[in-house]
Amino acid sequence: MLIFLLLGLFLSAMVFLITYNALYNHHIQKNWKNGAFIGRRWPSPHFLTLIFIIVLLFFGMLFCVCNLYNPNQEEDTIISEINEYSANELSRQYPDLYANAMKTGSLGGYEKYEKRQHDFHYVYYISTEKYDPMHPSLILFIEYLGDTSYEYYTSREDLYVGKGNHHGQGQTMTASPYYCVIVNGNLDSFEYMDYEAAFYTDEKLQEEDFDNDSYEHAVVTEKIRLERRIP
Repeated sequence: MLIFLLLGLFLSAMVFLITYNALYNHHIQKNWKNGAFIGRRWPSPHFLTLIFIIVLLFFGMLFCVCNLYNPNQEEDTIISEINEYSANELSRQYPDLYANAMKTGSLGGYEKYEKRQHDFHYVYYISTEKYDPMHPSLILFIEYLGDTSYEYYTSREDLYVGKGNHHGQGQTMTASPYYCVIVNGNLDSFEYMDYEAAFYTDEKLQEEDFDNDSYEHAVVTEKIRLERRIP
């Protein structure tokens, strides 16, 4: 709102200064013709321009302060990191907590969601606690249950977190029994995640498709929208 006020102030001041400068010059020329100044002296346009710059700087500083320190400013759409791991990578980096989630099917402090589509099984957990940078906000497990053999895997995750904010990433890796996507960030305004996957038998074709942002040579493709359950 303040930015529109600043813009309106700037445009109004510019119109005023241009008009005033024309009237001031007319007034000066008129007095020169008369050989003497009649009436009160008008303020110099340079003086008024200086006043305008000072006022504009004041409102500009006010705008910056309001945006930096506004306690009502929403910070609930900050995604700091999205990572995806193969089964081996996950077991090495998170040997207890996340492996336990695969075995027991539950995680304390998280709400569990589950979906099946085509030959894919999805289990994802969304934190119910206040955002903590030390703990993931969203954990997604993807398991392929189909019969098609493949050696290489491409995926893309796109998170939508309200007000048009969007965070996404893509990666390639080798085949794995399952995959895990871990998101760190404040998901108070989380709406949904779009997940895409493609399987390949040829690494060069995989790289070619990845560079072209396509799945033309994939032997299996998958796309699903994963949402937070609305009470």
